[in-house]
Amino acid sequence: MALAIALSGTAMAGAEATPPQGLTMFDRLVGRCYIASVGPSSTDRHCFEGIYGRKHVRDRHSVTVDGKVVYAGETIYSRDGDAIVFTYFNTLGGVGHGKASAVPAGISFTGSMRGTPNGAVQSMDSKWRWQAGGYAASDGKGADVVFKPVAAK
Repeated sequence: MALAIALSGTAMAGAEATPPQGLTMFDRLVGRCYIASVGPSSTDRHCFEGIYGRKHVRDRHSVTVDGKVVYAGETIYSRDGDAIVFTYFNTLGGVGHGKASAVPAGISFTGSMRGTPNGAVQSMDSKWRWQAGGYAASDGKGADVVFKPVAAK
């Protein structure tokens, strides 16, 4: 136990005072919320925040139908060496992992996830493209879902 505390203190002594460079791709999103229409009377809302001194970025999202939350999830983005990695988990018990990378007009995501703990593993390949005030996300079917800024709750 004492060794773990000593090692943790050594790591903290060399900790950076500013966010890791690799997470700057999320700068335009952090501290803001965005919402998109995803069907009749259905919305998907994402809110982004820096955590642990912006060493990580959290994206909390919720899907509502007729104003009631029917599904929610959370993604944590972190720097792992030169890579930006993420872990996603949802209210159904599903978990996903992958990588994010900055591209000229947005962010590209690759990875895999299970929608539920025993669900089949599904591959994921998505892109977010910056738009004035928000972003458009590919939904895996060729159509874009456009997220626009909204007030934080």
